[in-house]
Amino acid sequence: GTAGLPGATGPTGPQGDQGVGYCYEHLALNPVPIDTQITTSNISDAFVGVPSFFANTYSIFNGESWYGNQAASNAVTYVLKGEDTTSGTPITIATWTHASGQERQSFGITQQDISIHKIWVEISGEAPDAEALGFSVTLNFINSGCALP
Repeated sequence: GTAGLPGATGPTGPQGDQGVGYCYEHLALNPVPIDTQITTSNISDAFVGVPSFFANTYSIFNGESWYGNQAASNAVTYVLKGEDTTSGTPITIATWTHASGQERQSFGITQQDISIHKIWVEISGEAPDAEALGFSVTLNFINSGCALP
């Protein structure tokens, strides 16, 4: 025999669960222009605020620092500092050493929620100015619903 007519469309199903959104978010600091020497004072001239919507969802987990037109001839240790804007409490988020002669340096950060913080970079301790031109750091955040890369 011949095939029958198509049946009626079924009912619409329930809405699915809310997804995790993006797995990664990124923030960047560019405290020293590409052709300017890094000093202990100008490196901490810039800051960025970590958005409040990151709370309980995104945590910082790594970063990359970059030199501009000239890499440092010496290894330089940097400190990522933060201040909780609700309590005013200062914290050290990460410390890393940018190797001599390298334009780019990746570094790990203990995974933590730093939402609603102001963050900036300093040269560690009483170290001299970096013999480099330009400085930028990109910070990577991961959604709690995603796996680390």
